[in-house]
Amino acid sequence: MLLNPVVMSISLGLIANAASLQLWPQIDAGLNLLAKPALASALFVLGANLSFYRIGDDWRLALLASALKILLLPLLVYAMGQLVFSLPSHTLAMVVLLSASPLGVNAYLIATELQQHESTLASTVVLSTVLSVFSFSLWLTLLL
Repeated sequence: MLLNPVVMSISLGLIANAASLQLWPQIDAGLNLLAKPALASALFVLGANLSFYRIGDDWRLALLASALKILLLPLLVYAMGQLVFSLPSHTLAMVVLLSASPLGVNAYLIATELQQHESTLASTVVLSTVLSVFSFSLWLTLLL
């Protein structure tokens, strides 16, 4: 797991940030050119890979994972933000809405890299994305 490129890049980025390392302007500009299309490319690849999977026998597990991600996690974040950290209402609303976002690309990439539960993760990404339309509406109504 530690040799996973996603985990390694995040770890190195955190270390570089903590050490206040600065890149040379030429390297920084070059990396920014590469970084701009990265999200769009990742979403395109995810969509292409998801087309190989169908929501099948694992739909119950995918639905449970989606519900936990978009309903229970924001509830826990709300409780901690309110009771433990005493966050201002606008900050609390932001962190709750961020926690209510659907399951992302990284979970699917890690499952694919480890060759474990790709179909379940693909189903969970699709279901949580579709259901997040309703959960965002619910959380916005409750928070604002």
